[in-house]
Amino acid sequence: MFGQGDEADALYLVGYGRLRARPRGGRHHDAGDRDRPGDDRGRGRALAGTKRATTARAVRYSLVLRLS
Repeated sequence: MFGQGDEADALYLVGYGRLRARPRGGRHHDAGDRDRPGDDRGRGRALAGTKRATTARAVRYSLVLRLS
């Protein structure tokens, strides 16, 4: 979805699936509590207009909506 250091220019809404976020060189953590319909990813950084702190990827088949 996005990489660490990318401009946070969008908010991502999870329809279904599972996401994983990991900082560069760090341990990963599942965003398991973010895989319910309507949950969001990246809201704080997108609203602040800062750079992404982690790299986020879907780790199984997922539906994610990008709002910019």
